[in-house]
Amino acid sequence: MSDSEPAAPKEMSWNMRPIKAITEGIKQFGRHDVWMQLRQCKEVKLGTHVGTDQNGNRYYENKDEQFGKDRWVVYNTVQQHMDYDPGTVTAEWHGWLHHMYDEVPQTSKKYQAVVAFDDKVKTGRDTSYKNPGAFIGGKSRGDGYSVKTGSARPPFTAWDPTNPTGA
Repeated sequence: MSDSEPAAPKEMSWNMRPIKAITEGIKQFGRHDVWMQLRQCKEVKLGTHVGTDQNGNRYYENKDEQFGKDRWVVYNTVQQHMDYDPGTVTAEWHGWLHHMYDEVPQTSKKYQAVVAFDDKVKTGRDTSYKNPGAFIGGKSRGDGYSVKTGSARPPFTAWDPTNPTGA
């Protein structure tokens, strides 16, 4: 390369060119995914799509990015915006994300997990236990009274084994 030739442009950074990063992100991902990235990460990450797992999570890599930020996952959030669950990342993709190995799991049989994913095991905040009377639970207590503190509740009555329905 001679002195008169300009240097090749470096990979674009969100901090240096936010408008350019957004337009390139829309070309690569679409408006909806760019909007989700801006809301979740406060930046638009650009990279190469390297694979998709059985849960619908998409995996990307940008080798020009800083180490540790060069691989990421876009969770399959079909049900609700920003309702992602890191527990849905499969074991082989977890190893790839954390640089335990460099080969993409779909192309290498060496790193395939032996145990299949059990879809009966539920993870995430929609399946976790919430006390019906808790403030964060967002549910009524089931007795027809308000969940606010200090609300009047009916007096406690002991369970009668001869009358299990309580009627």
